[in-house]
Amino acid sequence: MERYVFVDENAVFQVDFRDAVWAEGNLKHIYDSAKLALSDVDFIAELKDHIVFVEYKNANIPNAVNPGAFNPASEESLNSVAKKYFDSLHYLKIKGKGKKVRYVYIVEAPIVSSSERLRLRNKLQAKLPFLLQKDMEHELINDLLVLSIEEWNSNNDYARFPLTPCKQELSPE
Repeated sequence: MERYVFVDENAVFQVDFRDAVWAEGNLKHIYDSAKLALSDVDFIAELKDHIVFVEYKNANIPNAVNPGAFNPASEESLNSVAKKYFDSLHYLKIKGKGKKVRYVYIVEAPIVSSSERLRLRNKLQAKLPFLLQKDMEHELINDLLVLSIEEWNSNNDYARFPLTPCKQELSPE
């Protein structure tokens, strides 16, 4: 597989970060190898002016196990997405990355519309350090977006990093 092209955990979609300054798509393996009980975002990419953390959940894929049971607005789900953000910050520190961080949660599910993504964003924002960093010298997070795949692929900052169905020969790392 090409450098900086990463496959999701279900081997259905891939994201192409070849145009990024740097990217990581296998933080779980890195944390597991170091025997760390940390959660992780799915993908990290360093762009010219910021770093993007990407968490990707898709209940609309073929063979999704009980897609109707996926509730991205539940406290459990939101807490998990927030924990992945916080736990992934450690990796940036040891890599010496100091750019502003934007968190993008890409979510696809039968019940998730654009208005539901806005509600998810507002609920998730309350679980991230926006209030903590207010009036502080440094920021832990600069922005939060909750997008669909289509919105990601048409976003001015991220369209050059398309999230597309996998080619048959690719498999997750």
